[in-house]
Amino acid sequence: MKQIIVLTEHRQGEIRDISFELLSGGKKLADSIGGNLTAVVLGSGIDAISNEIKKYADKVIVADDPVFENFNSEVYQSALAEIITTEKPFLTLIANTAFGIDLCPALATQLDLPFATDCLDVELGDELKVIRQMYDGKLNARVALRNSESYIITMRAGSFPTEDLNLNGEVVNAEIAIPAEPDYRKFVEYIEAVAGDVDITKSDIVIGIGRGINEKDNLKIVEDFAEAIGGVVGCSRP
Repeated sequence: MKQIIVLTEHRQGEIRDISFELLSGGKKLADSIGGNLTAVVLGSGIDAISNEIKKYADKVIVADDPVFENFNSEVYQSALAEIITTEKPFLTLIANTAFGIDLCPALATQLDLPFATDCLDVELGDELKVIRQMYDGKLNARVALRNSESYIITMRAGSFPTEDLNLNGEVVNAEIAIPAEPDYRKFVEYIEAVAGDVDITKSDIVIGIGRGINEKDNLKIVEDFAEAIGGVVGCSRP
């Protein structure tokens, strides 16, 4: 049976939203080929994360060790390469975040697998195709990857809607060699970006304004309108 793997991205004990998106999309893809969905969770003290993720996957492979407490692409690459080699998934989905962008090129190179980044959709047929934007989003390209038994793809946030799956997948420990953190590349600290009053990436409705607003006093009209329809106000930088 063909298998699709999703790498779970989490930070400081919180599962990132894109992980649920990839699991929801991955399940649909797996169903379309008569396969199953496996989530991979790497971390330290991650029982709560694994228990949450098992609702969204047929199986959860867990590697729980202090070396995985904070993301290090070389440590993750070593572990994930072993898992992919053992599981032989048809497709591995990873978030196109700073996390995934750092990890995936070297992982695909190590395993000599076809690899596509920042994809919006995946088409499974006689050959695997992905949808990617080109020329600063001016057009969408349908790209065919070379034939292979396995592929690695990074997906852009928002490509798949999140759905409640309630699968209650089996949780198993990864049978891998625990890598050592390299001396030349170590986690130092998290530095949180300063957030504004509103996170428009999590808002369903955004009223966009620009220089046409003309005067600051006119902003209240738009703010009242946004409040009336349950939205927020966003603006261009000028």
